[in-house]
Amino acid sequence: MTIRLNGDGCRYCQPQTYIDHLEMAAAENLMEVERLEMALGSEIVKVATLRHAIHMHQQSDFNADHPALAKAMRATDNKEQ
Repeated sequence: MTIRLNGDGCRYCQPQTYIDHLEMAAAENLMEVERLEMALGSEIVKVATLRHAIHMHQQSDFNADHPALAKAMRATDNKEQ
């Protein structure tokens, strides 16, 4: 946490100014945490998208290598739904 004191705001001489500076620093840190959470959230979405793409690619490779088995699996999946 950063605390800016410009010669005023001594916690003993001017406690309210000191408290105000602490609140501003806490608010700035909270905004930074929220920004980082949003950035992390977008990265998580990217990872999920890439995982899905890899899965679909692997599935298409499987379907190409084993068309009869893939057809039987799709038929079974459709019956379960």
